[in-house]
Amino acid sequence: MQPTATAADSVAPFPVEIEREVAADAAPSLPLPRMPGMTKLSSSAEFDAATNTWKLEAAFRVNAHVPHVLAFYRKALADAELVVEDVTPTSEDGPYVLLGKNDRVRAQVGVRTKPHELESRVWVLWRVRA
Repeated sequence: MQPTATAADSVAPFPVEIEREVAADAAPSLPLPRMPGMTKLSSSAEFDAATNTWKLEAAFRVNAHVPHVLAFYRKALADAELVVEDVTPTSEDGPYVLLGKNDRVRAQVGVRTKPHELESRVWVLWRVRA
């Protein structure tokens, strides 16, 4: 008998091979998990031959307050073995930005919401050397 999936199983863990070499001819997938309840709005992958890097972008929406989204992605970036830095927003409306980096990866997670609304818009920019 196969075990049944639980809600905890719906958030994929980080791939163990984050530090593996990425081939220039095979686009990597975004290694960060999605926050529960998140809906993908768009995504793209582009190889930059001049810098030998992949640039991955994704945009999402989620019914969650900004502090909860930031906490989720602060942990996700740290779990991906990135050094995480918070960027102070220039206004009280945001956007709120987290930066993550290590020797091969540069990541940015941004969160913005309209005042007095629950829905947050989240974007992820992930650059990894091939």
